[in-house]
Amino acid sequence: MTFISHATARLVAVGCAALLSVAPAVPQDSSVRSSPFEITTPGPAAVVNAAAHYVDEIFAQTLASLELIAATPEARAGDWEGVRRYLLKFEPRLAAIHFYLRPDGRYYTRGSGLMPANLTDRPYFEPLFAGEPVRGYPVISRATGRKVAVLAVPVFDDTRVVGAVGASVFLDELRVRLNAELALPAGYTWFVVDRDGNTLLDRDPEYILMNVFEQGGAAMQTAVRAAQDSDSGIAQYAFGGSRTAHYRRLPTMDWWMFLARQGNPEIDVPPGHVQALDTVTETLQRELDTIDAALSAAIDRHGAVDPDEDLHTLLETVANASAHVANAAFIDADGVMRQIAPRDHAAVEGTDVSHQAHVRTMLQVPTARFGPAFDAAEGGLGASVMRPVFDARGRFVGAVSALVRPSALARAVHVHPPGDGQELWLMQPDGRILHDEDAGEIGRVLFTDPAYAQYAGLQALGRSIAGSPEGAGGYVFPAAGSSKDLVKHAAWRTVRLHDGQWRVVLAWQAFDGN
Repeated sequence: MTFISHATARLVAVGCAALLSVAPAVPQDSSVRSSPFEITTPGPAAVVNAAAHYVDEIFAQTLASLELIAATPEARAGDWEGVRRYLLKFEPRLAAIHFYLRPDGRYYTRGSGLMPANLTDRPYFEPLFAGEPVRGYPVISRATGRKVAVLAVPVFDDTRVVGAVGASVFLDELRVRLNAELALPAGYTWFVVDRDGNTLLDRDPEYILMNVFEQGGAAMQTAVRAAQDSDSGIAQYAFGGSRTAHYRRLPTMDWWMFLARQGNPEIDVPPGHVQALDTVTETLQRELDTIDAALSAAIDRHGAVDPDEDLHTLLETVANASAHVANAAFIDADGVMRQIAPRDHAAVEGTDVSHQAHVRTMLQVPTARFGPAFDAAEGGLGASVMRPVFDARGRFVGAVSALVRPSALARAVHVHPPGDGQELWLMQPDGRILHDEDAGEIGRVLFTDPAYAQYAGLQALGRSIAGSPEGAGGYVFPAAGSSKDLVKHAAWRTVRLHDGQWRVVLAWQAFDGN
């Protein structure tokens, strides 16, 4: 199998024994000791077995090194500079922050010395100072804000614990390393969970530190609990489609590694959500069509336009055509907003808006347009339905624009009972968010904003949304107003007007356990 040859050959190169007899010989890095086991049976079970032993060996060796440092006279005496000299000589196999922890909760790191934070409120602190090692406790690091697994061993002076030596392992970097070494083909994923259901590692970064038993579906919870009763086997569960996984318990870490083949990735959209999405999409389309038709009719009734005449009657007609038109403006052939209605927006008259993409396109090719959203001169995010106007000799003299507030329009048409779990968002094909239940998301660009960089699944879904007028998929992102990551499903449709499109996305929590 190509899958087995590629994946296992990568593991051989970084320290695992040959998984297949057909695998070519790979020179060993002298700094990495090969595992003492050998696997000759090809298949996913062999790969997950090798990978589990490999991960376990890295963590176990790190713990062993920490134990050696903890046994030194310097550690027992609380001599930070002495401990630091040992840590500086430490050649770790894991990217991590190494530290020395005092009984009062203050701690030193190898790179920064004494830190201002205190760790006495960490759940692992009391057991550690009662003499129990910490074997991969998952937390967000206070020093870096990154997702880490804490390894720590107590320092004993006779029978009394006088300190601890530890490492906060960067799980994101280890994930990248394992992805490269496994080199799994499309259709496969992997993850590592601890006894409490915390995801320590995952092929996709957004799932790291999520809890299977709190945030996974019932089928996945059942499969993982059953797996924890044995050292190895096969599990089946549903997660964005059916999955079959081979799993293996890590020998010393009390973790389980799963290697899963993904089944049909189609999302089952509940009928109530289908109806809600269709209703919102149809209502949005009807509202935009109504505004455009009213704009066209008002221009036709007015006839030829003199750019120096008073056009407020025309503009008032357009502005009053729908409750969702914020204002109507005449923009001349130079891209200057000459007149606007209602009159309480008059302060922006005379503003040069020729730099706005939709205005620039209109000036180049005068035709009916529904341009991309922009930061309006009046403030806030807006989108314009525009039609060109001409003088009595048929010369282009500018355009009349009806300004729509996408988020206000979305809130008006998405009428749903509180607590039904539905979240509506609007997105342009370029990734700009026009509406979201969380107002802080509005205006951001999904593909480039740093706020989304750690949510690769969301960005991948965004590319699917941008590339297709309708569909469904899954992703991970916090609920509106929360910092807790949730597994979500989403379905989308499209509204169109002239040269513009909006993707209408309805999202919901994938599992009741969320």
